[in-house]
Amino acid sequence: MALSWVALGLLGVCLWGLTLAQGGVYVADSAWGVLGMGLAGVAAFGRRELHPGGWWGVGLAAGFLSVGVWQWGAGVTQTPVRTAEAVMELAGYTVVFAVGRELVWSFRRSLWWVAAPVIGIGAVQAGLGLVQWWLQRAAGQSPMAVGSYNSRNSFAGLLELTLPLAVWAGVWVYVREKKRGESGVGASLGASALFAMGAAMLVGTVISLSRMGFLAALSGMVATGVLAAGGRGGKRVWPAVVAVGVGVAAFVFLPTDEWIARFAGLAVTEDVSSDTRVQLWKETLPAIAHYGWKGCGLGGYESCFYAFKKVAPDNTADYAHNDYLQVLLEMGWVGFGLGMVLVGRVVGRLWWVTQRSEGVAWYLGVGCMGALVALGLHSLVDFNLYFPANAMVAAWVMGMGEGLPAVVKWEIGRMQRLGEKVVEG
Repeated sequence: MALSWVALGLLGVCLWGLTLAQGGVYVADSAWGVLGMGLAGVAAFGRRELHPGGWWGVGLAAGFLSVGVWQWGAGVTQTPVRTAEAVMELAGYTVVFAVGRELVWSFRRSLWWVAAPVIGIGAVQAGLGLVQWWLQRAAGQSPMAVGSYNSRNSFAGLLELTLPLAVWAGVWVYVREKKRGESGVGASLGASALFAMGAAMLVGTVISLSRMGFLAALSGMVATGVLAAGGRGGKRVWPAVVAVGVGVAAFVFLPTDEWIARFAGLAVTEDVSSDTRVQLWKETLPAIAHYGWKGCGLGGYESCFYAFKKVAPDNTADYAHNDYLQVLLEMGWVGFGLGMVLVGRVVGRLWWVTQRSEGVAWYLGVGCMGALVALGLHSLVDFNLYFPANAMVAAWVMGMGEGLPAVVKWEIGRMQRLGEKVVEG
C-alpha cells in the first residue's frame, strides 16, 4: 500500500506543478511533469497486487502512443522535433491512465482518495480565479478569471473536469453518513466543504467568461443527474433532481453582465471569434484529406496547416480550436480511430458501473462520466487536450473509469460473501 501512496503523491505533485506553471504549456515544465509521471508509474507497477482486470484499455492507450512513435521513427512527421516533444507528453499521459487504473484497485476500500488531488487542484484554481475577479473588479477593471493559466477557456476546461467529482464526492460523504444513521459533525463539514468547492468551480467557469466552458460544465452536471435518475433500482432520484436543478438555476442566476454580453456576442474580448473558428474547421478538412491515414505528425498542426490556411492571414493558427479535428489531422485516421475506441471503451465501462454498482464506485463512476461529458463537449470548440495539465486530468479520469468495473465486481463478491455468512450464522 505504501507504493500506492507514493504513486498517488507523485501524480498529485505533477498535476499541481503543471497547473501552477500556466497549465504546463512550455516544454521545460511539461518535461518535468512527464518525469514525475514516469516515477509514479514505477511506484504503481512495483506493487505486489496489480489490477486483476485485462489489459485491453492499456493496450489501446499504448497503441495510440505507438502511432506517434511510428510517425517520428518512420519519418512520416513533417515536424520531427515537435513530434518528439508531443510523443514525450503523450507517453506521460499514457502512464497516468495506467496508474489511475491501478490506483482505483489499490484504494478500492477508500476510492475517493484517488480523485482527491484532482478535486483539490480544481478547488485551488477556482479560489485563485475568484480572488482575481474580486481584485480586478475592485480596481475598476473588466474582471476575468484565469487562475494560474494563460487562457480562460483552458482554465474553465480544468474546472469543468473537476466539478462533477467534487459534487459527487460530497453526495457520497452525505449518503454514507445517512446510511450509518449518524450525524457526525466531521462528515457534515466534509460534505459541505466539497459542495462549496463545487460551487466555487461552477462560479469559476462563469467569471472566466468562457461561454462553452460554462455550458460544458452545466452539461456535465446534467448528465450526472440523468445517470442518477436511471441508476440501478431508481433509488437516486433526489440527487438527480438536485443535479439538474442546480444546473438550471446556475444558468439562470449565475451569469454576470460580462458573461451575458459575451454570450450575446456584444463583447470584443475573444482571441478567436466564432466565425474564425468555423473557418479554421473548414480549412482543416482539406489538410486532413491531404495527409490521409498517416497524419502529418503529432504536434504538427501549426506547421502543416499553414499551406491550407486562408483565414486571419496576419495571425498564426497554433490550434484548430477543435480537439477532434486536430487529432485527426496530426494522427491520421488510424491514430484517431484508436483514440476514439479507447474513449468509447472507457465511457462504456463507466456506463456499466452506473448500472451495476450501488456502492462508492457508483458515485465515483458518475463523477467521472460527468467530467468526460463536459470535456467532450468543450473539445468541439477548444483545445483542452493540448494543455498538459488538462490532458493529465483527462487521462487520470479515464484511468479511474477503466479500472472501476473490477472494483464493482469485488464489491458485489464481498456483499455476497457477507450474505452467505449471515445465512450460515
